[in-house]
Amino acid sequence: MSTKTAFLFHWTIQKLFVIVCAVAANLSGESMDPCAPAQTNPHTRRILLIEDELDVLDMLHEILAAEGHSAHSTPDGKAGLACFLAHPFDIVFTDMNMPGISGLDVAAEVKKIHPSVPVVLLTGWDMEDAPFDLKENGIDLLIKKPFAITDVLRAIKLLCP
Repeated sequence: MSTKTAFLFHWTIQKLFVIVCAVAANLSGESMDPCAPAQTNPHTRRILLIEDELDVLDMLHEILAAEGHSAHSTPDGKAGLACFLAHPFDIVFTDMNMPGISGLDVAAEVKKIHPSVPVVLLTGWDMEDAPFDLKENGIDLLIKKPFAITDVLRAIKLLCP
C-alpha cells in the first residue's frame, strides 16, 4: 500500500469515527466534541426489548446501551416473557406482530405480573381504528414504525420519570 493510499485510508477511518461520535453525541444531547469526557446518565433504566426484526432489535439495543441504559434484547414474545419473569425491568418495548405470542399478549402478561411496569407497543400497523382499547390491553404508549430514536428516548423519559 502506498503512503498516499495509507493516508487516505487512515483519514477516512478517522473521519468516519468522528462522524459516528458526533451523531451519537447529538442523539444524547452531549457535546459534539469526540474527545469530551463521557458523561454518566443518572437516569439509567432496565429496558426489555422484544422485537422479531433483528435489525430493529440490534439498533435499539445499541442506541439504548450508548445512552447508558441496561437493555436486554429478545427476538420473540415467548423469550421476552421468560426474561421478564427472570429479571426486573423498568419498561418493556414490544413489537405488535410477532410469530407465536403477539405484542398484545406480551402486554397483558406483563401487566398481570407487574402492573406498574410500562409497556410500549412498536407497530407498523395503523392502530387509530383498532377494534380494542390499547390502555385496556396493557399498552401505555404506542410508537408507530418507522420511528425515530428520539421517540423511544422520549417514551422512556415520559413513562420512567
